[in-house]
Amino acid sequence: NLPVVLITSHGSEKTAIEALQHGAASYSPKSVLEKDLVRTVRQVLELSQHLAASAVIKNQPVPTNLAFVLENDLSLIGPLIEHLQQSMPAWSSRDQLQIGMAIDEALVNAMHHGNLEVPADLRDGDDAEYYRQIQQRRQQSPYCDRKVRVQAEFSDQHVCIQISDEGCGFDPADIPDPTSPENVQKVGGRGLFLIRSFMSQVVHNQVGNQITFTKIRPTLASEE
Repeated sequence: NLPVVLITSHGSEKTAIEALQHGAASYSPKSVLEKDLVRTVRQVLELSQHLAASAVIKNQPVPTNLAFVLENDLSLIGPLIEHLQQSMPAWSSRDQLQIGMAIDEALVNAMHHGNLEVPADLRDGDDAEYYRQIQQRRQQSPYCDRKVRVQAEFSDQHVCIQISDEGCGFDPADIPDPTSPENVQKVGGRGLFLIRSFMSQVVHNQVGNQITFTKIRPTLASEE
């Protein structure tokens, strides 16, 4: 149950993918370690704390479908993930943490890059400008009027999450390969890299403002 965060450098992409697929929670590129590692560790610890809080509720009836509408406010993400994790009592703590990480990354993308239209590549450069634009656009129309919608479907064998924003979208065909060496080292591409590593299937709609990801629970034999 101890979360593991990788430090990746050029040439370690295959190792990073294998580690994430076997249970690591996240990674921080060595090239931006000084400014990124603390932020990454805080993200993992926060989600781990929500997981610990949700673990005390084990005998609740498991809903099969849930739906939410969120403002562009990061403080809403943690409680939402904790609520969703309560619907997965049959899943291991490792799986719950990785699913929570995938949801967290997808919601940040929907809020910041979808609804607020703040470029993701700013995270690899001027952090101050990145957050300045976020704060500014949270007060400006049409950005501040947009919502994020979350639909979740659960069973003991699968989890399917669909996250939609009201931004202009993008062409999914233009998404750079998140597993390529040059992109693994970029903070801006980490979200999709983690989502694809953690989930069994990831699909974007044609407009590019909706992502649907599914995880199939491993069989008991493979879990052992």
